[in-house]
Amino acid sequence: MRRAASGVLVLLTATVICQTDWSVTYNPPQICTLEGSAVKIISHFSYPKYVTGSWVKTTVNNYFWFTKTTEEGEPVDLRDDPDYSGRVSYEKCGNKVCHLLITNVTKSDSNEFKFRFITNQQSGSFTGVPGVTLSVTGLKVNVYSAKTYLTCHSDCQLPARVSYCWYKNGQKLGRSTTKYLWYQISPAGRYQCAIEGLEQFPSPPVYAPAVPSVSTNPSGEIMEDRSVTLTCSSDANPAAKYTWYEKDGDQNYKHLSSEQHHVFSSIKSSDSGWYWCEAENDLGRQTSRLFIDVKYPPRRPSVSLSSSGLIEEGEPVTLTCSSDANPAANYTWYKEDNKHPIGVKSDYRVPSVTSEDRGHYICMSENQYGQRNSSCLFVDILYRPKSPLVSVSPLGEIMEDSSVNLTCSSDANPAANYTWYKEDKLLSSEQNFTISNIKPEHSGEYHCRVQNRVGLNNSSKRVTVAASSNSRTMVIAGTMVVLFIILVLLVFLVMRKKRSSVPSPELGESPNIIKQHQPRQSENQDLHYASVRFLKNESDDLYMNIKPLRTRRPKEEETEISEYSTVNLVNNRSDSGKQDQEAAADPSALYSVVHNLR
Repeated sequence: MRRAASGVLVLLTATVICQTDWSVTYNPPQICTLEGSAVKIISHFSYPKYVTGSWVKTTVNNYFWFTKTTEEGEPVDLRDDPDYSGRVSYEKCGNKVCHLLITNVTKSDSNEFKFRFITNQQSGSFTGVPGVTLSVTGLKVNVYSAKTYLTCHSDCQLPARVSYCWYKNGQKLGRSTTKYLWYQISPAGRYQCAIEGLEQFPSPPVYAPAVPSVSTNPSGEIMEDRSVTLTCSSDANPAAKYTWYEKDGDQNYKHLSSEQHHVFSSIKSSDSGWYWCEAENDLGRQTSRLFIDVKYPPRRPSVSLSSSGLIEEGEPVTLTCSSDANPAANYTWYKEDNKHPIGVKSDYRVPSVTSEDRGHYICMSENQYGQRNSSCLFVDILYRPKSPLVSVSPLGEIMEDSSVNLTCSSDANPAANYTWYKEDKLLSSEQNFTISNIKPEHSGEYHCRVQNRVGLNNSSKRVTVAASSNSRTMVIAGTMVVLFIILVLLVFLVMRKKRSSVPSPELGESPNIIKQHQPRQSENQDLHYASVRFLKNESDDLYMNIKPLRTRRPKEEETEISEYSTVNLVNNRSDSGKQDQEAAADPSALYSVVHNLR
């Protein structure tokens, strides 16, 4: 290696490839140089003066360097290659020597270079293979973990006598004859080095990681059970190492992975939360966080009742529905099989429950990803018995000696107890009360009392028993016998009064005179009329009206004495006349007339 006048380092290397008569030699086979420098590659070639079988002297017609060929396999002269335009030249080519000069080499110039020459002989072209391997590299800064010094490093062997230039954030720090920079490293600094004379080709800067950028794939909303990849990237040199953490609790961080990407093969709702990515190299570290919000449809709702004990009618009750969902679910309440909602909030409140509120309730939770129904919640409301319904079987007229069933029913919760009364007399403690072989004396008001722990209610039913046909006949017969006895007594009393009304003989009169005044029974017997009428209504009061008829003195020649006696049994009411007429038409009326005719 030697330094050109311009200060550009020129590396001269060569290798020899020997071949009898025809040959190309390179020295050495491999060349390493820094980016921006100039490289000279020297080749020596040889050929026979005469080719066997030919008396023509061998001469070189053309020569060139190449790295690639055409599609037909023909080599492309570097001077015609646009990648090297203006940067290559052939020097001292002649007398079996040819130098290739490449200026401002770049890393893309790293390749294998070959030399070819063409002679006047038939098949007299020759290429030196293998060629020269050129490696173009740059400088790089190494940072020691102690962060107290830097080194300027190259993959090529640098000359012993070179000077190094150091830069921080583009500003020159100084010049050093060694590759070391003893300097307090700042995480905010960007450090570079260059070879003096090649300052325009400094090393890439080294710096601490920038604040990492974190992202998810897929982006946007993350649905449960899908595959999700977390990615962390940070601008850093040397390249950053990445570590993923998940916050576990308030203070602890759980290590997830030490890769740039963290994959959830099937993400769950429990994976929602904050995630931290740490990017770190020898110059420093930076951290970023990412919140993952996993969306999912509602879980099965749970329903509860505000009261844990027994609920009585009139008390306030609140039904609560809750469901795990993301985003939060909307709630709708339904009662039993009713398709129309009764509430659209998580809490359904009834200020004062009634028996109508008793039943099964269902809560539906819903968001944009789905819906779910709860199990049935039974709300049991305790209430006093409703107004009892009392029925009598059989329906219609209740005949004597039949069997009668009285039934009492009432809606109540809890189930009610039933009690039957008649005129405050306890009859039964069953819901149904049966009277076998009923009698007229069983007629009357029957009361049913229904009672549970909440309250009581009652109702009544009147029962009227009709007498049987045999009983009616016996009653009528008994009544007629009684009336007949009364009639006989009345007739007896009338006749007795009649006898007592005949004047007694005066003092001094002879008994014959008295005897003369008494008519003979065969000829002159008093005429008596006795009429007795009984009204149908046995309950009516009876009055007896006995009226003596007006008597007149018969003429002397008329010795007949007549008297009329009428006995009327009439009703005391004002419509007695009408009843008399009805009695006259009634075949059950009893008339008795007694006549004594002359």
